[in-house]
Amino acid sequence: MYPGREIHYLVLGTSIVGIDVEGHNDWMAAQMSADPASAVNLLALPEMSPEYVAEQVWEHGFLGLKPYRSFALDPANGRIQDFLPESFIEVVHDLGLAITMHLSKKTGPADPENLKDLEHYTHKYP
Repeated sequence: MYPGREIHYLVLGTSIVGIDVEGHNDWMAAQMSADPASAVNLLALPEMSPEYVAEQVWEHGFLGLKPYRSFALDPANGRIQDFLPESFIEVVHDLGLAITMHLSKKTGPADPENLKDLEHYTHKYP
């Protein structure tokens, strides 16, 4: 498809409610370990502990986190904190990692609560 070019990836995980998250994260990390120029984010669920998140990052070398709003109690109207607990943001901030996130709510980045949450998080964790 791209003759003579190297192709690398940022793998984000699959947002299927009920998926074996630990197994999926293990599998993604194993698959991506064959290509050091590619990266993978930890599929993060809100019920995980921050200690578990940090442990998984250290064990597998995840670039960051990928929370999905589909794992919030109210995926359509949940606030950011409903699928990305602030304790996860603290872990990512302390480790110098990234977060790849899609916003919930119909108006996405124009939603007043999303804007308030984003302003809070980006000021507290630059």
